[in-house]
Amino acid sequence: MADELGGDVRVACHTIIGRQTAWVAPAKPGTRLLVACTLLLAGPVFAAGAGEARPSSHSNEPSAEEECGADRRCRIERLKRINPPRRQEKRIELEQRARSEATYWEEEKRPIRYRYPWSAGLRLGRVGLNAGFSLSSMFRVETGLSYKDFFWGETLRALDLQATYLPSTGTLSPYLSAGFTGISGEIRFYDALQPGLDQNVRRFTYDATAHALRFAAGLDFAPVLRGPDSFFGWWNIRLGIVFQPHIYHRARTEEGLYNPEACRRLETRLERDFRFHPEFFVGIGF
Repeated sequence: MADELGGDVRVACHTIIGRQTAWVAPAKPGTRLLVACTLLLAGPVFAAGAGEARPSSHSNEPSAEEECGADRRCRIERLKRINPPRRQEKRIELEQRARSEATYWEEEKRPIRYRYPWSAGLRLGRVGLNAGFSLSSMFRVETGLSYKDFFWGETLRALDLQATYLPSTGTLSPYLSAGFTGISGEIRFYDALQPGLDQNVRRFTYDATAHALRFAAGLDFAPVLRGPDSFFGWWNIRLGIVFQPHIYHRARTEEGLYNPEACRRLETRLERDFRFHPEFFVGIGF
């Protein structure tokens, strides 16, 4: 009786769990009976869960018991009919997994600046923002907005647009940039009616406009932030020197009046604070 019950438990386990082949039979007949009843009661739940987790095109296929009963030859023919499509599904699944892995490793081999082409950060040497996009592993298009405050409340804002060449695709690379800068802001000029009398000082505010070429060189550091599946990929740290010769400048009032002294003051500002200056910013690539 115990042996028959043990065999029934094994059959029940094999029928309910399906692909689960590892099994340990209880030692006592009473325990076997309890396990058999538990498995038989929980069988529909396990079967439903397995059907949801692994949908198959053969889910509507009648079972061997329903189709063949105890006929061995019928069961063999049934296996010959069912196994080829199953093997085909398994082969397709393995091919898809291999393609996914190949795509993953191919993506990982791409340079980090090209894998995550966008970048955005803060300019620290001169307060502002910086953004860029990688056209290839060695060429980037970048833009930046910064401003410079002076004494007496004068402010000049600079908008840059440049192309950057990075000869190395590694983490550390030198860079060369060339582009154009537009400068705008306010220049204030003070005119004393009588020297030495502060109450007779008149203040004039002029709208300043200038255009300049922009050349930069230095080192670009791009340490990897996280793996290739993350949204953020690398830190963008750059340190260099900028050469900005201005090619045009003017200073005028709102009514369109030009002042030679204000123009000379603007030219002095451009030569002293914009012609040569360091470049340092920290950002992130995504």
